Amino acid sequence: MKLVAGFVLGLVATGALLACAPRPMSDRLATLKSDGLRLAEVYDRIAQNPRPIDIAFVGSSHTMNGIDDRGIEDNLAQQGVAADVANLGVMWMGRDLHLFLIRELLARKTPKLIVLELNEHEPPYGHPLLPYVAAASDMFCCHFWFDLDFPKMFLLFLKEQTRGVVSILWRPDVTAVSASKSWDFGWDPVDRVWDSRTPKTPSLGDRFERLLGERSKAFAYRLTAAFGDDTVAQIVELARSRHVQILFLYLPEYVYAAYESEDNVSFHEKLAPTIRLPGEVVADPLNWFDVAHLNRAGALKVVPELSAQIAAYLRGR
Repeated sequence: MKLVAGFVLGLVATGALLACAPRPMSDRLATLKSDGLRLAEVYDRIAQNPRPIDIAFVGSSHTMNGIDDRGIEDNLAQQGVAADVANLGVMWMGRDLHLFLIRELLARKTPKLIVLELNEHEPPYGHPLLPYVAAASDMFCCHFWFDLDFPKMFLLFLKEQTRGVVSILWRPDVTAVSASKSWDFGWDPVDRVWDSRTPKTPSLGDRFERLLGERSKAFAYRLTAAFGDDTVAQIVELARSRHVQILFLYLPEYVYAAYESEDNVSFHEKLAPTIRLPGEVVADPLNWFDVAHLNRAGALKVVPELSAQIAAYLRGR
């Protein structure tokens, strides 16, 4: 028994030391590949690019593909609102990464407004890329016990920490170079037009709805939303503690955007105002490049209305 207890304590101590080992952000970012490179680019815009950020759009690929930050900046200027606008959307959803990015943003820039993406529901797990860039404090910053993927993500974090320690002790012959690039605007438009006749791959929620009905699906989403709900509340509180305004942007996939199933919006509206995209734009399948993302044409069409809502909000403050 003592042997087992000693082994367990040694394992815990080793894990704690690994978790707390310092690792330069440049090394962490250099491990990102493929779609993860977008995160390196966003971090570079926040931490390295000297251009200010007055209005930051934070969200998933819905934001990355659907929000023309240059167009919004130009449109706001035409309305007499001078602001540097940045699209900080990163592939995939995960509120813990949004909190991480907003903390970095508030530490390095002086934004006036953060526009945080809302989807049709809050996912019950964190972002798959957070373990690659996080320090231990970032992994535990949210109510992680609500995160259904936390055990797997924490093991991945320890793996990355181990890689970092090994690279310090045994430097590779070839120095790793981060693939991040510098940019002033982060909109990543897609020109393809969605064929709405293509059947959608059913999600777990869709299969649940077919089995037990729509109300059961909505109940399941609300039951598993604690991690996202809590982290969104932390983001709002953090922004306001730094005297930064915050808005939600309802930017779900086509079926929810077009037919206004807004349970998630209703739940969050007590925290901050929500802006929506023009109904005639989101209801037209020609403005989408797949079931979940606006294409270039759709993104351009929402710029005037979105800019007007933001300008009105800023003037009203």
